[in-house]
Amino acid sequence: MGGATPEDIARHYAAGLWKVDDRCLGGLGTANTAADRAAVEAVVRTVYLPWLAAGAEHFQEAVRHQPLSYPPAEEASAVPGHCLLFADGLRFDVGQRVKGKLWSGGAAT
Repeated sequence: MGGATPEDIARHYAAGLWKVDDRCLGGLGTANTAADRAAVEAVVRTVYLPWLAAGAEHFQEAVRHQPLSYPPAEEASAVPGHCLLFADGLRFDVGQRVKGKLWSGGAAT
């Protein structure tokens, strides 16, 4: 995970690192047999989990040096003809997948 500050790390993640998490979940979803699932899980444990742990530790270290301060959330209001969807940042990758499906289905930005 690149970046020295929590904000830099978040920008890198949002710019494309989220795809690592997305591909991992996608790979787990393609395993149809127990043998396939075991093979995918072995790759995840060998490649993904160390990357994930290192990224979490890097982020924690960045926060220790520059604590996060969250601005107050703006109140959202629904607009007729629009859908308001809330998704927390802990699953940014899933949110991006939902956004892609909505846009490919004709939803406006």
